[in-house]
Formats: sequence, C-alpha cells, structure tokens
Amino acid sequence: MDPEVSFMLHCDPLQALGEHQIHVEISDRFNRQSFPEIEQHIEALWSDRVTKEPWLFNGAKFRLHSAVLSVMERGPVAEQAVQNLPHLKCGEGDQLESADNHGQNECADPQAFLAQPLGVGAVMATADGDVVLLRRSLLDIPGGHPEPK
Repeated sequence: MDPEVSFMLHCDPLQALGEHQIHVEISDRFNRQSFPEIEQHIEALWSDRVTKEPWLFNGAKFRLHSAVLSVMERGPVAEQAVQNLPHLKCGEGDQLESADNHGQNECADPQAFLAQPLGVGAVMATADGDVVLLRRSLLDIPGGHPEPK
C-alpha cells in the first residue's frame, strides 16, 4: 500500500451500507483551523497556480474531520440487531499540504490546519462479475468530491 495513504475508518467489506445507514454531521466546529501565516502562504501559492493554470477555480469542498463506527440499534425491541455504522464529522476546508506540526503544537491535532477534502468512491460489480472503471488520465473507480452547495 502507498505509504501516503492511511485508513481513518474501515467498515466490513461484506456489509453493503445504504444511504440511511451512514450518519453525516456537518458543523463549522469541524472546519479547518487558520492563522495569518498559513493564509498568506495559501494566497501566494493560489495566485501563482492560477497565473500558470487560469482554468483553475476555487470551490468549496467538505472537510472530513473524523470518522468513527457508531453502534446503532435497529428493529423491534425484542429482536434488535446492533450494527456498527459509519458516523462522519465534516466541515468545510481549503487545500493546504504542510501544516501538521503547527496543528499538533497549537491544537493537539496534526490535521487541524489541513484541508482533508472528502472524496467518495465506489467499486461497482456487475451481475456478470465485471467491475466498472472510468477512463480519465488513468483508470479509476466512479467517485468525486461532494460540494457544500
């Protein structure tokens, strides 16, 4: 596995989850933290990138603050089934690549100043046993980045 990739939450791969089984909490409490030096650095990087690549635009993305498995009781009281279901805590964030030391020192959270943009993806298996892939600049699974709007 890529050393730059880590799992924040791992769900049972054999248990497909429906939309109603995933709890998402959106709050400004989960937004990226900021301070003047980082904001100035972001603005300088952004201005440089837009000058070189004018097709770029600044858009809001959800920021994944944390994810945990929550115990949910389902069904009649006599036969309640207990399931561990995902609970995602999201805010809104901007892109920044290296502020983990400041986040650890100032907020006891190395990711407090990082964007942590939320991406979604799916592996879709067809009835005949094939897997759906998209051709972009490389082969990829269906997915994207949800936007708060």
